[in-house]
Amino acid sequence: MWAYIDDMLQGFRRCFSREASFRWFMIVVVGFMVRSDHYGVTSIVRELCLDPAKYTSLIHFFRSTSWRLEELIYTWVETIISTGMVTRLHGRPVLIGDGTNHSREGSRIPSVKKIRQGSDNSGKPEYIRGYMFGGLGVLIGEAARSFCLPLSMLIHTGNKEIMKWKGAEFENDSHVERLVRGACDIAAVFKETCWLLMDSYYLSMNALNVINNMRDIIGSGNLVEMIVPVNAAYVGYTALNAKGNPAKNSRVKLCELFTKARDTFVSGHATIYGERQNVKYCFLDLYWGRGLYKMLKFVCIEADGFTGVLACTDLMADPINIIELYCHRYKIEAFFKSFKNVVAGFSCYFWTHSMPLIKKWAKSEEIAGRLEQLGEEAKQALVDTYDAIEGFVMFSCIAAGLIQLCCLKFSAVINGGVIYWLRTRGSSIPSMDTAVITFRYSLPGIINKCRELGLVRAIQGKQTPVQNDLSVSEIMDESA
Repeated sequence: MWAYIDDMLQGFRRCFSREASFRWFMIVVVGFMVRSDHYGVTSIVRELCLDPAKYTSLIHFFRSTSWRLEELIYTWVETIISTGMVTRLHGRPVLIGDGTNHSREGSRIPSVKKIRQGSDNSGKPEYIRGYMFGGLGVLIGEAARSFCLPLSMLIHTGNKEIMKWKGAEFENDSHVERLVRGACDIAAVFKETCWLLMDSYYLSMNALNVINNMRDIIGSGNLVEMIVPVNAAYVGYTALNAKGNPAKNSRVKLCELFTKARDTFVSGHATIYGERQNVKYCFLDLYWGRGLYKMLKFVCIEADGFTGVLACTDLMADPINIIELYCHRYKIEAFFKSFKNVVAGFSCYFWTHSMPLIKKWAKSEEIAGRLEQLGEEAKQALVDTYDAIEGFVMFSCIAAGLIQLCCLKFSAVINGGVIYWLRTRGSSIPSMDTAVITFRYSLPGIINKCRELGLVRAIQGKQTPVQNDLSVSEIMDESA
């Protein structure tokens, strides 16, 4: 199992211009996979028994110029494709995209801003200060148990000035545009059209324009075919006139289909959240989006007392397939929960003195004005800190993805161990929580017995000389 992880990590060597940086990369990823506390970078030092004198070098690694985030993402996507474990539903890989907020208090941390939470959970405040990340993942595994494996996780708000300083091509893109554009870039690495499952928030004219623009750049069909739920109050049009505007009497209100067009509903069977159910549905191809008027397939659904509407950009897709595909979107919500609680991928505390002190609830215009007054050296310090935060999160994504791959590939090894007892096991595929505990207890033995592995040599090279020759149990015995 650890040999498999080492082999996967070796594929990233080309992303680093220096061998020392690559060794730190392996240490960081393994540390994220096994750490038992979530107190930033110091948890890696504690869990792997690294030399405390190396802590400064570890911090410097995140701000190093020897690696680029874009190349890491590209290599990670290629690595996942090469595993052959990507789930293909109806002939296509399934990408899932969504945004997530993470609370972070700090006056000298770039991109921290006031964020409104749209959650229905009464335990969450309406407004927080923190980051807004856009995450993209791909479905891996089988029907019995699948995961949303993270492919990228980038800051999408509060970074307009930093993106301008970095010379980003699409610096003015909104969160929706950045997430859809990122999905198209990943689909281009797959070299085939992918399904893209997203929440209703992401169905907009800007998103559809991005898909059209990326199609024009590539010169072939759509890179992604989006499936999203829509509000039943939406209006579409059956035809356009010669000027490209809706034709007379072509207006269709989706909610009226459930009452005035009951006779058009047909019965069928669909697998919804793992259960075979009877469904009634009808579908229409309508022009949608004021000024854009792109043809979309709308599917109205009635199943087990639930009514809803889904929209799909693929006009040839079967309605039942659209219903079944969208049922996998929740997996990215499950991943966000594990990413925050198991891997603690957002638990970084990078900051810089170059960040000016700004009022806690300052408006974006005021923040932009203060940042533009900074000198070039201060701006570079903010960019380095920003890159360190995104790098930390991306390394956590790689660690989480490796955990998921091992859960699927080595389920018998993880479940068969005597290290971690469970009164009830949910399925034959272990959870990420179970796998992390197995990794944590098995790593000391691997370090002592498998010294030929690259990750073992990297860890031993940063440990104190005494700890290189002692196992964790021996160290604990001596301290007792």
